[in-house]
Amino acid sequence: MKPGPGTWASIAALLLWLPVLWFPSQWLPSASQHSALPAFFVTLVLALLSTLIGIPIASRVAREAGLGDPQFVVLDEAAGTWTALLAACWPLAGWPVSWRAALAALVLFRLFDIWKPWPVSALDRIHGGIGIMLDDIAAGLYSLVCVLILRYFSVLR
Repeated sequence: MKPGPGTWASIAALLLWLPVLWFPSQWLPSASQHSALPAFFVTLVLALLSTLIGIPIASRVAREAGLGDPQFVVLDEAAGTWTALLAACWPLAGWPVSWRAALAALVLFRLFDIWKPWPVSALDRIHGGIGIMLDDIAAGLYSLVCVLILRYFSVLR
């Protein structure tokens, strides 16, 4: 979708992730209603699988399209968003799953993905699927760390 296919893809990834936020007990019936552990593992699997699948797919599409980073490849934004969303369901420190942290993770991910601070900018210059995917994973990791810091200092819960 235009304008901003990356932003639309990130919003779609968040919307696909929402059942993880609200229904963690569906995956592990023994988990409590607000347990972060099931949501964390489902989110981690989403981030890892989309990255592992995305690298060869993005490589092939970029090669066939003759573009370094085709804007219509948006699985990298989904992988980066899910990486950032790990902060919303971090299972340590007894924190509950947090929709506020999820929203902050999305906004910060888009900020870091657009701004591209180092090493995101360096990864963005790598050709092929690895570069296409890893710059978004790095932006997601920046967001993850920022949201965890905000949660630690009780700015977000």
